[in-house]
Amino acid sequence: MVYVVYMYGGTLMKSFGIALLVIGLALPMAAQQSQNKANRGPEQRFEKMDTNQDGKISREEWKGRADAFDRLDTNHDGFLTMDELKQGRQAARQNWAQNLQKMDADHDGRISRQEWQGRAEMFDRLDANHDGFLTKDELQNRRGGARQR
Repeated sequence: MVYVVYMYGGTLMKSFGIALLVIGLALPMAAQQSQNKANRGPEQRFEKMDTNQDGKISREEWKGRADAFDRLDTNHDGFLTMDELKQGRQAARQNWAQNLQKMDADHDGRISRQEWQGRAEMFDRLDANHDGFLTKDELQNRRGGARQR
């Protein structure tokens, strides 16, 4: 709780007190919104994309790239189901892991800036300790870097 002492009854102190009160109320709400967004799983994202709530994502509802829709639509019916999205997510994770293994040319268990085949900006975001190497821990915790949006 924010307590404000009004000294001398001045307008400046009242304005400052109001500002503190607003900040005191806004910070917990912002933290809760951030927590809610972090907890949003694939089901919630699917429901948000499924604007007509028919249990599938049509091309019109899809906000991603057309080639990604085509790749995810494994039965080629023109719709994406939750299962297709989950399968696509799993395949993407496997591809990510395989690509990282291929990049580790000297097989030292980490990827140097020279071994990295992606964009420099991505490397910088993933390299949490900024030592010029990507370790298994940094890559497993990539939510903190690469997936921030």
